[in-house]
Amino acid sequence: MAVILEQNSWWRLLGRRYIVSSGYYCDARLRVEGIERPKLQFKPLSKREDYIIVGLDPGTTTGIAAINLSGNLVDIISCRAMSSSDVIEWISARGNPLIVATDVFPAPGAVEKVKRAFNAILHSPGMDMLADEKVSLAKEFGFKNDHERDALAAALGAFKKYKNKFLYIEKKVPFELDPNEVKVLVVKGYSVEKAIVELAAKSVIKNEEPIKHEDKVVSPELADQRNRNQLLSEQVRTLREYVEELKAGLAERDAEMRKAFANLEQLKDKATREIKRHHEIKIRDREIERLRALLRSERKAAKKIKQDISRLRDMDHMPDLKGFRKLRSLETFSKEAIVKASEQCNIGKGDIIILEDASGGGSNTADLLIEKGIEAIITDGEMASAVREYFYDKGIPILSSRAIPIRKEKGVAFVKAEDVEAAKAQWKEEMKVRQAKGKAEWLESMIKEYRVERRREMRQTQKTT
Repeated sequence: MAVILEQNSWWRLLGRRYIVSSGYYCDARLRVEGIERPKLQFKPLSKREDYIIVGLDPGTTTGIAAINLSGNLVDIISCRAMSSSDVIEWISARGNPLIVATDVFPAPGAVEKVKRAFNAILHSPGMDMLADEKVSLAKEFGFKNDHERDALAAALGAFKKYKNKFLYIEKKVPFELDPNEVKVLVVKGYSVEKAIVELAAKSVIKNEEPIKHEDKVVSPELADQRNRNQLLSEQVRTLREYVEELKAGLAERDAEMRKAFANLEQLKDKATREIKRHHEIKIRDREIERLRALLRSERKAAKKIKQDISRLRDMDHMPDLKGFRKLRSLETFSKEAIVKASEQCNIGKGDIIILEDASGGGSNTADLLIEKGIEAIITDGEMASAVREYFYDKGIPILSSRAIPIRKEKGVAFVKAEDVEAAKAQWKEEMKVRQAKGKAEWLESMIKEYRVERRREMRQTQKTT
């Protein structure tokens, strides 16, 4: 007689259990084989664990907080040097994590790893949570340090996102369905109505009488191969889901990069406009400074012109002193000074010029005064001999101010007419002496030239004879 038992079966004898295996026992032969079933049968070690929301703050000191789907605190801990396996073990002991949350953006790699271990939903804020916001969220439950505060704030932030939907589900879901199962589907992307329909359909299928299948005997190698295939298929499915998550994350990063590049272009345009505006402001400031300097210069010139006009008015209204002659003032012996003095003092025929600085100038400058028809020039400075000779040749007396007393009234110079005549008479005598000296020098040069020419003729005559 052969008895076929299920592999790893226990044989009860006299109230005791013995493990049996294939072989011969007295008059019976036992063969233990694996039995193929339509689906795997799992015997839970304990009752189903509740769903939780986990807040995680990784680092040298790791903070972990777990709350249920009603927002109540399950447990909280902070510990130094916790490995990923320690974190996963701690979370598994508290429940089945539906959401793994963090308080920073982007989510750290350690949080991503824990999330993948439980195939949970990752929650990360759009930007790092502020300290005030963390304290306001976590102070209701209390915390020992900043790590517990950050973990608890991350979990409560994720719960806050779904709080209104969870309340709506608890009111909407039928009594025969588990509200937490509906919440799980909603968090994974289902609408509330679709999640209720999905769970209701599963409940109907579960309550139906299961279809009976005849047991088929398969070899242990085939069973192991099928189990291995099923395990590999599950791993492939998990990896594909992870790839999809990575693609979604990559798409989000691409969108963020495009947004960042757009913001960068806007900032570049703004910076370019600011630089251009500052450059234009500098140009305008330089132009303003130039105009201000020009304005100051023009004001000084206008002030001087006003002073000259006032002086000229005084000169025009000043009556001639009896026995005195009015002099026309000339600061320097230059074309510009002569033109300016002609416009201000109206230098004309018969005027006597008092020249303060006689240096400089030349024959062209002298011609400007000679063309005005002036009578004489009084100067105290040294005039170039060539220019003085040029004036002498044109018949313009150059008189010394040391020889003629000058009187000034309100800035206007006067000289006595008799002093001018005496100085002119002396100048004429000097001119006669100069002319006589010039004639004597000319005659002497002529005699010298005649003598030289005569000697040359006598030498030529002696050579020919």
